[in-house]
Amino acid sequence: MTAAVRRPDPEALAKDIAEATAANSRGRPSVAARHFQRVLDGTDGAAAGAAGPRLGALRARALLGLASSVFEVGGDLARSLELLDQAEDVARRAGALHLVPAVRNNRALLLLRTGETALALRAFDAAAELIDTAEPFDRACILLNRGSLHLEGGDLVAARADLLRSAQVSADSGDRLLEFKARHNLGFVEFLAGNLPRALADIATAAELDPGGRHGIVLLDQARILREAGLGRDALASLDAATELFRRDRLVQDLGETELAKAEVALTAGDPVAARRSARSALRHFTRRQNLRWQRKAELAVIASELALNETSGARGRSRRFLQLAERARRLSSTCRAEGRRDLARAADLLQAQGLLAAAQPNPVLPSLSLRRSDPLSVRLQLRQLRARAAQARGRDSLARQEIRAGLTELSLHQSSAGSLDLRTAGAVHGVALARLDLALSLRHGRPWEVFASIERGRAVSTRLTPVRPPGDPETAALLSSLRQVEESARLLSGEAGRDADLAQLRARAAMLQQQVRARAWRREGQASAPTAADLADVRRALADAGAELVSFVQHEGRWLGCVAGRGSVTVHDLAPVSALRELTRRIVADLDALALNALPEPLRRTIAASLASDLALVDDLLLTPLPLTGHALVLCPAGPLALLPWPALPSQRGRPLVVTPSATSWLASRATKRHQGGRRRVAAVAGPGLHRAAAEATEVAGIWGAEPALVGAGATVAAVAALLGAGSDVVHVAAHGLHQTESPLFSSVRLADGPLFAYELDAAGGMAGLVVLSACEVGLSTIRPGEEALGLTSVLLRLGVTSVVAGVSRVADGVAADVMGGLHRRLAGGADTATALAETLAMLPEPAPFVCFGSSWAS
Repeated sequence: MTAAVRRPDPEALAKDIAEATAANSRGRPSVAARHFQRVLDGTDGAAAGAAGPRLGALRARALLGLASSVFEVGGDLARSLELLDQAEDVARRAGALHLVPAVRNNRALLLLRTGETALALRAFDAAAELIDTAEPFDRACILLNRGSLHLEGGDLVAARADLLRSAQVSADSGDRLLEFKARHNLGFVEFLAGNLPRALADIATAAELDPGGRHGIVLLDQARILREAGLGRDALASLDAATELFRRDRLVQDLGETELAKAEVALTAGDPVAARRSARSALRHFTRRQNLRWQRKAELAVIASELALNETSGARGRSRRFLQLAERARRLSSTCRAEGRRDLARAADLLQAQGLLAAAQPNPVLPSLSLRRSDPLSVRLQLRQLRARAAQARGRDSLARQEIRAGLTELSLHQSSAGSLDLRTAGAVHGVALARLDLALSLRHGRPWEVFASIERGRAVSTRLTPVRPPGDPETAALLSSLRQVEESARLLSGEAGRDADLAQLRARAAMLQQQVRARAWRREGQASAPTAADLADVRRALADAGAELVSFVQHEGRWLGCVAGRGSVTVHDLAPVSALRELTRRIVADLDALALNALPEPLRRTIAASLASDLALVDDLLLTPLPLTGHALVLCPAGPLALLPWPALPSQRGRPLVVTPSATSWLASRATKRHQGGRRRVAAVAGPGLHRAAAEATEVAGIWGAEPALVGAGATVAAVAALLGAGSDVVHVAAHGLHQTESPLFSSVRLADGPLFAYELDAAGGMAGLVVLSACEVGLSTIRPGEEALGLTSVLLRLGVTSVVAGVSRVADGVAADVMGGLHRRLAGGADTATALAETLAMLPEPAPFVCFGSSWAS
């Protein structure tokens, strides 16, 4: 008796096809392969032949889907192309001609994944010729994939057109996943067009369409954008998350791309050792996959990291090593051109030029260094630097300066296009190399006024940008409110026995909310403008008016230099090793923190006080004593870690009016901000919870000024104090616990009755108070970002338009803070300016206190 042949169930097979296709779309090729193979097993042999066109179409669909899965899992291009040939044959025999463009699309996609971009584009065009016969899913895929290829090739017009059509086809057919991918790639179009806020906004909007959670490719693309924005730490977090997903699904190609992106992040952050490690890892991935295009990209990254490593090595034979690397780059350029990879050949040309110029050989023969409109900011600034160095090598210093200034202007425009202070300050990292070259060029000429000008140009550009008022955003407000509640819950749990797990969960929740707030802020667009640095003549007039002199500190080749400007000539002075000041600053802040402890034994206190006095005197001897200062009021423009020093506590500055500001340009700007216009001065004093003597301090301050009663207890809320910091007051005094967030400085805060008031919440809608006094611990601290950008609560207040901020750069004992604040306000109310009042008050103390006047000096 012959056994009955079991006929396959087309509905069940169609369900397997749908599940497999979804798994492939979500980056789960091994899962997809199992479903596709089940369909092939069910349509094999005579049973398939008897089932008619529908079963043949299902078999063809399974074959073309399996081709993609096989390639993603094992990189077997020959086997995958063989499966596609079978798919097209089965589709034609079954009369399923609508699948032919889908087969061509998959063939093109495989060619693209192996780096054969020219062949891939021809294959996509061939698929597009039959696009009207394809099903909606396949139409959307063809347009999505060809748009992505145009995107990689830099043809943004063609990419935008294909991706918009793909998004529309997907939306019309209800395919949210494909629509998400198309709109995500449209965000990447904006990225390549140079509009980072819009790119991040489009990618975030696209993510809301995604029905299936995180995608590794989305995280990888987001990291590339964040790297270009200068947000290296955030880029690495995205890359780590992408790595986890790619490893789970054994996606070797994507793992290689992630390693390559990590190398680029490390290079931007100035870590060539990590960059070389990641670049070599990426190279191994692509070599195993026999993906020549990406292998060449990894080879470029290896050379770039070794060039950067050689620049920082200081070893003998550096010139010879630079020439060797330049030759490697030249050979790689020739190889890429022979393979038709002109974009990679150009990147190799830039590395060759970098090596030749760094070798300092006479009259080097350089490849073309032409600029293109499509170049992203990082490439444009790299080109500006190379062109400047080439001009300098030919003795054309004026042309070198033109290139440097053009690059810094481009950086200004890029930063001002963002409405987020976080994004603006992060972008400063891209200007570091140009600023160093500018300074070196000025120092070589030995003209101090040129050095002053180059320092001002090189200061983090966003300190000169006009403040941006963020638009009202209810969702951000809700996130900050949730964050405030979580932070308060964590504070209450801190130190409780047996609650570690709960505390860890709250901190993880707080970190997630912070990231959501930052991500929403990144999407705000600004108004592109190119602010100019202050003119030396204007600075001198302002200094004469203030009876002051100015010192800008800048790093050059491992040394601190001091540039002094005043009524006389500008002078430049070599001062001290950068490494020595870094260690001294660390010790001084640690000693100040220790002296703030209430229960410190007296013998230990005396030891720490002696150590602090010794280190402060040493800093004074290294940085200020060598300078030709006249004893006038002092305007200090520190950079990097010097911004963390308690400058008024240095012995030579005892009793001397002193302000600390990022640059001469920002000092001039703060002098031009709001002044008291006569009439009764509006003074507000606030006391936060849990701070000994805070209520008494605030009450005393209000009494000194004859102001309204101090805001204490339950009335000292976030909303009330935020309003006071705006245009509602001339002077605002806040006695409250403070916290500087080193990793996320815009979440630095002061603690009020209903929780922390974050720097993120401050808004200059109707102007800002002229003077803000923060007697809280450490809220004068800043996080020093790459590019020497200082960011914290104080810097946010100044950027929003506050003229003067008095704050501490370390912890301070409650009693010391109260004593300082009483003396400060009595002098202010008597007519003294901020710097004078603080200097006279600090001079009366038996021990140094860490309070500093930031911005410029305010007077009533």
